Amino acid sequence: RGKAQLGDKTLLDVLSPIALSLQASRASGADLADALAQAAQAAHDGLEATKAMVAQHGKAACFQEKTLGLQDAGATVGVLIIETLHAYVVPSRSSV
Repeated sequence: RGKAQLGDKTLLDVLSPIALSLQASRASGADLADALAQAAQAAHDGLEATKAMVAQHGKAACFQEKTLGLQDAGATVGVLIIETLHAYVVPSRSSV
């Protein structure tokens, strides 16, 4: 809807690595916990990459070059979602 593309410093820059990681995990036969752990790492890598991008959409687009060095807020939410999914599948042993 928003016509965002990879590299535009949006949630897509985290969702794409998550999807690719989950596809690779499925192809390799990894279990769900391992697949989500790998997807979370891919999400973190994607989030880190947004720091080198200039925002092209949303409120942050008004600041263009000032967004360099900052992670994208939407991408941060994407990381939180995959981390929460992983935590749900692999509950902390300290709570047992």
